[in-house]
Amino acid sequence: MGKTKIILIVDDSMSIRRELRMILEKEGYTIREAGNSKMMNLMIKEDKMIVDLVIMDISLKNENGLTLVEHIKENKEYSNIPIIMLTEHTEKENVLTAKSMGVEGFFKKPIEPDELVKRVNQILVDS
Repeated sequence: MGKTKIILIVDDSMSIRRELRMILEKEGYTIREAGNSKMMNLMIKEDKMIVDLVIMDISLKNENGLTLVEHIKENKEYSNIPIIMLTEHTEKENVLTAKSMGVEGFFKKPIEPDELVKRVNQILVDS
């Protein structure tokens, strides 16, 4: 795979972050975690952490993941970072909005590990 790819998981649920970490570390990815947008922004913008992919919950506590996607995609420095969204609800409007914003994938919780790994590999390895 070459250099290890870094995936940032943004979810306010520690158990979801832990589950995703276990799934993706088995595939050889390096995982970083943020429980909210402030932590995500600190890691990406202030610490200048290089991230190859963001996996983000669409509904964080008091925050809208789509708004965070918008902020990432509007910033020229970070707009090329692929994003996969997670949700407990699959309202068609949210899926269409996310896709129109350039989101690379959309997964309903509970996550199907094989499908997630397949999509992550398509984004990070096969491209």
